[in-house]
Amino acid sequence: MPWQKFEALYQAHIKREAVTEITEVRNAQIAGLWANTNLDPQKEGENPRGDLLKEVYQNYVDAIKKLYNQYEEKEDSDYINWDDPFFKAMKVPSNPYYANQSIPHDHNLPTIGEPG
Repeated sequence: MPWQKFEALYQAHIKREAVTEITEVRNAQIAGLWANTNLDPQKEGENPRGDLLKEVYQNYVDAIKKLYNQYEEKEDSDYINWDDPFFKAMKVPSNPYYANQSIPHDHNLPTIGEPG
């Protein structure tokens, strides 16, 4: 079918444009890091700019991998502390990750319709 060929070619074109834009963002970030004199090493063995440049490059590679569906997501449990109240609020039944887990109910709180 001709429309399927068009869709495939258009999708490839959009991905190439996205890679171009990601590359432009990376180049702007690198230029900004090199222009920032606050990142010059203050002591021997210190290299804050180099560390940031490595992170920019890694983020660039990860963004392109995500674009082409070659990125492996990290597990939430590896870097999220679910005991933190900020993250506990995300444990709602509508979240598919927690659909099978029970959510504890605070029995001390009044429910709707109960007097105060």
